[in-house]
Amino acid sequence: MSGHSVQKKENRRDTMSARVMKAHHKCDELKPRCSRCLRYSEECTYPVPKEESSKLFKPTTDSEISGPLRPTGSIERPKDINNFTSELNLGDLGLLHEWTMSAYTGFVDQPRTEHLWQAEIPRMALKHPFLMRGVLAVSALYKGRMEPDKKPHYLQVAAYHQNLALPAYRYIVEDLDNRMDRENAGAVLAFGHLTTAYAFASPHAPGSILFAGLCASTGVPEWLYLTRGCRKIMVMAKDWISSGPMNLVMRDIDSPIDLSLSPDDHHLAALAEHLESLPISGPEDSEEMDAFREALSQLRRSFALPWQAGDPLSAKFSCFAWVEFIPQRYLELLSVLRPVALVILSYFCVLLHQCGHFWHIKGAAERIIGEMYNILEDDWHDWITWPLQRVLNQ
Repeated sequence: MSGHSVQKKENRRDTMSARVMKAHHKCDELKPRCSRCLRYSEECTYPVPKEESSKLFKPTTDSEISGPLRPTGSIERPKDINNFTSELNLGDLGLLHEWTMSAYTGFVDQPRTEHLWQAEIPRMALKHPFLMRGVLAVSALYKGRMEPDKKPHYLQVAAYHQNLALPAYRYIVEDLDNRMDRENAGAVLAFGHLTTAYAFASPHAPGSILFAGLCASTGVPEWLYLTRGCRKIMVMAKDWISSGPMNLVMRDIDSPIDLSLSPDDHHLAALAEHLESLPISGPEDSEEMDAFREALSQLRRSFALPWQAGDPLSAKFSCFAWVEFIPQRYLELLSVLRPVALVILSYFCVLLHQCGHFWHIKGAAERIIGEMYNILEDDWHDWITWPLQRVLNQ
């Protein structure tokens, strides 16, 4: 083979090797030197055009330097580095965090509802500002209980959020037929539960057995009016709510109840006999007695609900079911402090006392029954002996 042929073959081999190496070390064509040339300390075979090169090596301005590359001595102090007036309301974010960590537990009456109150309610609140305000208000009350030295501050925060939330909620519930829909039904129901908790957790003046804040249209405490509205919401929006996360709070309580299953029913049955011994002097007394009978009948059902066979209801649900079903006339008699109405409410305190492990209800039964004892004349004290023993251990 001639030398020319050998040389030609070697050149062909070198060219092929170069192609293989080029394929193996594919150039990413970064400027001014590609990654491979930087790695192997070689001169890049792709020269940078003069115009592009001038752009690449243009001195960088201060505004183009970001993050830790900029000399720390020249960084201007951000306005919101330690300032709560920035776009992020850190106080509200802290309250939302407190809700997802602890405050929500006051609403979990069964394990299956934990995810609902911890995660689904905040997610729902992102679409409904009035519900978010309700969450923040209740969470602020929780923080106030956990941090007594800061309680005055958190009470103000709670009142601020609640006052902003209530108008939107009232607007919907005052005309449910036209203002409640598939999108807001769950949020409206959830806020009703939050309102009840807010009423219990808020501070109350001595003597306010039913909490402050009368509803202008009904003359009864507003939290009772709003809580009773929850039943109407569930009835009207049953299909909407049953297809959403709030379906977990819906319970069937229309089934027949076996009162004898309740270990406390004999105490309420004895109270019913006492009621029948009271004199009735006219139609007005008869009307009042009918309201008392119905309120006591509903209370006996609530005492028995957790003891029924199958899927029993929690004491907390049973407790507030009574509020939803008592007649309006009974609430009116309660608001004017009729002795029999107060006696029946004292028996309700036994059921409420069983819910004392929920942070917003803790201490409520003791406070209410103590106030009633002070209001009732001595002749009525014997009527509430049993609830006093159960609630106050007296």
